[in-house]
Amino acid sequence: MTDIQHRLNKTAFNDILKTRNLTQATVAERIGVNEKSFSRWVNDGYIQSKYLLNLTEELDLNDDEMKAVLLLPTYKVFFRKKYLGEVPSEIEERAIELSKTLFNMTYLNSESRFCPPNVSKLSSEMEVANQIRRYTEIDSFKNLQNIISNLAEQGLEVVVVPFIKLGLNSHGEYESAFTVTDEKRCVIFLDAESAEELLIFNLCHELCHLFRPDLPFSKIEEKFCNSVASELVYPFSFFENHRTTIEKIISSKESEQIISLLNAIKENLGGEIFGIALRLKSLGLLSQKDPLHQKIIGYSTLIYKNSPKVSETIFSNYNPTQSKIFSAFWDSEDINKMSLLRFFFLLKNSAISGSISPRKFAELLNVDIGVSDEMFHAWKKKLHQNLEG
Repeated sequence: MTDIQHRLNKTAFNDILKTRNLTQATVAERIGVNEKSFSRWVNDGYIQSKYLLNLTEELDLNDDEMKAVLLLPTYKVFFRKKYLGEVPSEIEERAIELSKTLFNMTYLNSESRFCPPNVSKLSSEMEVANQIRRYTEIDSFKNLQNIISNLAEQGLEVVVVPFIKLGLNSHGEYESAFTVTDEKRCVIFLDAESAEELLIFNLCHELCHLFRPDLPFSKIEEKFCNSVASELVYPFSFFENHRTTIEKIISSKESEQIISLLNAIKENLGGEIFGIALRLKSLGLLSQKDPLHQKIIGYSTLIYKNSPKVSETIFSNYNPTQSKIFSAFWDSEDINKMSLLRFFFLLKNSAISGSISPRKFAELLNVDIGVSDEMFHAWKKKLHQNLEG
């Protein structure tokens, strides 16, 4: 793995050492670095990222010191419910702390950029959606695995995690998606407590926030971003191209034919039956006043509520309170193969390489430190065996 450098303010760092009566040699020894190498890094104004967490933990830096020494930017969190005041401050702080750790890990290259163009002059959801398609080079928002891989190549990480198990909820109130930026990099978090189709819609909603940061927090903004997400997943052009066929089937008043139509559209576009029904309604092709249409929308709602959640399929073994089951999740081949689990793959690699400590790993994932130590030991033992074999 290539070493990644993180900027270091030499003057601020040396001032911190003076206040703690420490020398560079002492700090180098404590974090496991050759003294001469460490001195050269400091003089050149950087530190290898894999030693960054050990350094901050060893010096016990507070937020102001971290910002001064590591030249940290200002963090911003974009919550979908923030404008309603439904997100407790401790949840926001938890999200920021989680993101700080992610940004300091080696897999988030400090040189990566995701810089959406300024689209503040674009007023329609279709225009913004088209700009998102052009910039991300993603024509179809149908497959979540492909979307995550494509965005990662452009410097935008998408992290799918069970929010409730990471402390990102409080008294039943929590976000289904949110974005954290540090003025240079972005991470979109998606709650695994949703069906995969809804994760895609929420991801598209967050992309709208990134492309239109000028929009103030309001119900109008949320409605606009939902419209953009709907256009990305269920493009207007598709329904226009097939309007005659769609109108003919809906006018037949045959419920089975209409349901088959919804499934056929899902086969083409992806998404969820409920979302397709709402899209048809917004385009005037289904009406809430029509009793049959009401039943169709009700049916799609039932299908939506019964859709399997990613937390039940991908994260069924993600149980930090049961060490054997939890270890089995981390040892699964799925982590190596699925881009949806990219975060866990990269986090495990960072742990094995020593870029993250067992204590930080435990804090990050709300895991008992004993479980964390045991897993780290097993991973490193396996690595040594593979190298020797």
